[in-house]
Amino acid sequence: MRAEKLDRPVPGFNDRERGELIHHALEHLWSELRNSAELLAISPAAQSQLVNESVARALANLSRVRDPGVRWQLRERTRMHGVLGKWLDVERLRAAFEVEHLEQGAPVARHAGLDFNVRIDRVDRLADGARVLIDYKSGAASPDWRDDRPDNPQLPIYALLQPDALVAVAYGRVNAGECRFIAETERVGVFKPGGRISQMEGMTSLAELVGVWSQRIERLAADFAAGRAEVAPTARACKSCHLQSLCRIPGALDEGAHLDE
Repeated sequence: MRAEKLDRPVPGFNDRERGELIHHALEHLWSELRNSAELLAISPAAQSQLVNESVARALANLSRVRDPGVRWQLRERTRMHGVLGKWLDVERLRAAFEVEHLEQGAPVARHAGLDFNVRIDRVDRLADGARVLIDYKSGAASPDWRDDRPDNPQLPIYALLQPDALVAVAYGRVNAGECRFIAETERVGVFKPGGRISQMEGMTSLAELVGVWSQRIERLAADFAAGRAEVAPTARACKSCHLQSLCRIPGALDEGAHLDE
């Protein structure tokens, strides 16, 4: 039915556009810094100038499509400068790394005969050659790639495209309220000193988990390709859905309703 949530008009930039602005600004920022050594060495004045330049480029690029006006651009410039500064403080805590790829348009991911166009925000290489995949999130973020029916198979699909020497995949939550990594990792200290190994769904290595992801993604894609559409949403899916008027289980969100998670 191609049903989609209707966008609500908002003053200034909407949430989607703010996410795009963060992505564009970080792409330019890391195309200049390139590695953690440069980040640690940069002076506060030079960092402020680089952030300002990155934000200005992002705003100019987006405003060519939709310009909400000078006042809103200035407000967004101030907001983004603060958010990106907080994010760089988080990145400073990491083990040494070099940015290998930015906004990489990967080969089309193919599962169960279906093609998926993907774009990986960032690939880092650690000092020993191990690699980390990062996807930025400017809104809410959680480890939603887990379990047999993941709410979001994005990171597993990325990992299947880039499995060589992979030791971690992560969301980078870049948000005024909170900046942090939400990760699946087989190593301690990848994202902060004292950081622990993640759950990895009981697997002993990320490579083993990637093998599980491969089977899972193939099964989900095969079900989709075959038109299997049982009405069996997870509770998390119902809470994030904006198409209740088309829903076939009207009581899904009623207090006391129980859905398998």
